[in-house]
Amino acid sequence: EAPVTIARLKVGWRGAIEALHTAFFTLSLSMGVMFTLGTYLPAHAPLVRMALTVVLMDTVFSLVAGLAVFAIIFNAALDPTEGLALTFQVLPQALPHTQWGGGIAVLFFSMIVIITLSSATTLLETVTRFVMERRRTTRAFAATTAALLIWFTGIGSLLSFSSLQDMRLLGRNFFEWIYWFSTNWFAPAAGLLICVFVARMLPKDVARALWGERNGWGFEVWYWLLRYPARIGLLAVLAYSTGLLDALADLWSVPPPPAPIEAPGVP
Repeated sequence: EAPVTIARLKVGWRGAIEALHTAFFTLSLSMGVMFTLGTYLPAHAPLVRMALTVVLMDTVFSLVAGLAVFAIIFNAALDPTEGLALTFQVLPQALPHTQWGGGIAVLFFSMIVIITLSSATTLLETVTRFVMERRRTTRAFAATTAALLIWFTGIGSLLSFSSLQDMRLLGRNFFEWIYWFSTNWFAPAAGLLICVFVARMLPKDVARALWGERNGWGFEVWYWLLRYPARIGLLAVLAYSTGLLDALADLWSVPPPPAPIEAPGVP
């Protein structure tokens, strides 16, 4: 029998930063939703336990879904990729071309549609609430206006995969610019500004009162994590997503030694 070899996965600093960036981007999508829906909660709501529950459920679901998807891809002897190509290009090729494979594909993409619609409805509440408070309009007008604006913006993203795919500015089309700004700049910068605001500008007594729990050590640990590790991690994510960290790494990297030059005629 042929010997079975197990490939070792090497995770360097790039892999750690990429995992941190992906995890933060997943949670940052719901940041505005948590702010908006948090205003509807009563004052005695256990915010800490609710936040921990959300983080735990998100982590468990991401791990289970990720392991399942990568198991299917590796079983089909395909190379995984990142972004939308993993879901809409590599995964359909990895599924078996049978009735069972077609049924799994239908269930998987139906679940994605349901999750997308429910997430879009929840995310729309943030923009709706903003328009209602700024323009003093009704909820129906604010929701309709926000949905139409987002829908017209989505048309540009949709056409970036077809007729507008070759219309590029500095090497990127419309969708790639939107994705680059939101993922690499807006999400890490917003999280960093929130950390600075809560840890530096917001009075500590107010933050302690909003904590709402009796144990003092939990608040102190959370406050310390918010001041130092969270900001350092977000600075690293921001530097990595904008390419600054790669440029600094290239400056410190040692170039490989040149290949020896053989003299002509010498065997």
